[in-house]
Amino acid sequence: MLLRRVIEHVRTQNWTAVGLDFVIVVVGVFIGIQVSNWNDARADERRARDYLERIRGDLLGDARSLNVRRKFNETVITYGDRALAYAEADERDRRPDWPTLLAFFQASQLFPFASNNATFDELRSAGELGLIKNQDLRTALAQYYVTGSGAQADYILKYIPDYRETIRGLTPSVVTRYIWDRCHDEAGFEVQTLIECPALDLERQEQAILEGYLAHPTMLSELRFWMSTLDTVQVLLAINEGVARELAAEIDRELE
Repeated sequence: MLLRRVIEHVRTQNWTAVGLDFVIVVVGVFIGIQVSNWNDARADERRARDYLERIRGDLLGDARSLNVRRKFNETVITYGDRALAYAEADERDRRPDWPTLLAFFQASQLFPFASNNATFDELRSAGELGLIKNQDLRTALAQYYVTGSGAQADYILKYIPDYRETIRGLTPSVVTRYIWDRCHDEAGFEVQTLIECPALDLERQEQAILEGYLAHPTMLSELRFWMSTLDTVQVLLAINEGVARELAAEIDRELE
């Protein structure tokens, strides 16, 4: 329709009309491009918002998991301190009993942590990090997931101590089964609880078992190293929890 009008105006040499037709075409193309760009921008904005909401959920999930592990480790450290107090005491002051035996075993417990970085990895692998317009937020997320404390702490937060293998190898299987059955509760992937359970009737074998622990050439040094490592783990867990919560709050402000 417009093309026929232009041809007709050229044929009749109506240059004013030709100019108006040209302007209409240019304006139409411009508006079309702008509408397309606006639609693309709106689509990018929706995708960015979706990614940020998902990352926010991941971060809050990390914060909860870190807090759970910190509380769990507090219990493990309490058991470890009790075991160390017994091992480092004068032999005449040692009182072999079930709580002490339990302390040695429970001090070997661990609760590894791995950050939930699925959404961030999806965003990065798709080459769409630029959807997050806030440069500071984008950098902070990269530091948390790739180069920051979360990534650097990954090894120590998944560390499996030699003490764990040593003490469990020295513990009679009947004791191990009893502890798992009566002194430990695991109600799901993110729930693990150590319980002060009733004493197992070992017919006064506690002393022999504890002496076996102490006779092992590396057990005590491994326990000391594990307790020292847990102190570091606790610091890292607290730092990462704080960072995760602050990043989630920053995303809240960005979404507003």
